[in-house]
Amino acid sequence: MRIKSFNLTKSVNNRNKKDGNYKPKSGERKDQIGYIYIIQNPYTKLIKVGYTDNINRRMMQYASHAGHYMTLLAVFDGTMAQEAEIIAMMKPYRQLFDWFTLNPIIYKILDFLKDYGDQFIREPLKD
Repeated sequence: MRIKSFNLTKSVNNRNKKDGNYKPKSGERKDQIGYIYIIQNPYTKLIKVGYTDNINRRMMQYASHAGHYMTLLAVFDGTMAQEAEIIAMMKPYRQLFDWFTLNPIIYKILDFLKDYGDQFIREPLKD
């Protein structure tokens, strides 16, 4: 199923990150533009969606912590609030902390970004 548009502009005021919504720490702005990324662990096939202002640094952090590189599936401009909205939509697919099974929402986001044209996209690994 493909989608024609993908709206990530819902308000996520005063909710916590555990519930999939993000309340910024003091000094942070949930509307600050950075990068939303989608990565996949090549061994477990689990998916993570995150926000960063430096994707190269973040990918090296994951490699250092996990002991291997993660597969970068997509990176696109976005805000912490948009990242929180995506995570909230994926809540039924949560496996471990912020890691999710490959799910229809991820496929819809990747399809939308492919149609958008100028984003980095890679197909996810399947079981």
